[in-house]
Amino acid sequence: MGDESSQHLVAKLIRQLRAARSSKSVEDCLRVLSVACTDHDKNIKVATAGGIETVIAAMRAHLGSAAIQERGCRALANIAVADDNKAKVATAGGIEAVVAALRAHVGSAAVQEHGCRALSNIASAGLENKLKVATAGGIEAVVAALRAHVRSAAVQHDGCWALANISVAAQNKSKVVTAGGIEA
Repeated sequence: MGDESSQHLVAKLIRQLRAARSSKSVEDCLRVLSVACTDHDKNIKVATAGGIETVIAAMRAHLGSAAIQERGCRALANIAVADDNKAKVATAGGIEAVVAALRAHVGSAAVQEHGCRALSNIASAGLENKLKVATAGGIEAVVAALRAHVRSAAVQHDGCWALANISVAAQNKSKVVTAGGIEA
């Protein structure tokens, strides 16, 4: 598939997500978008086409839906794999959207897994992102995920990576300890 064709498909998908009215339509668009964001070039295209803001808006509008939050967190986690997108996701409010999803759906291992992975990816580059995650309550949300899903290898893996990436900032180390990150 050519670059222009790929860009056209990404733009079309984002337009569909913006226009989606039913929860099912939003969920389906986010599922496709999260799968589409599996390589660097597509991640950059999604960000350039306004996909980050569109995903965050969908998450905010449907906070009560665990399925939408899981797919939104998954999409943001995949988008934030590209170094160019980490700060964009943070600046657009992605950290706050992910933390809200984690808090709203503590019982959903899928939301917790992908939310922890999103925070881990966002915090993996740049001191500012690490500090923003801590300020937004990300440390406490990750610790809560680890405690709530002790039998989920995926939550434990992604949660531990999130705490590791967040705590690279010296200012966050004591916050991780105080929040119970060592015991979790």
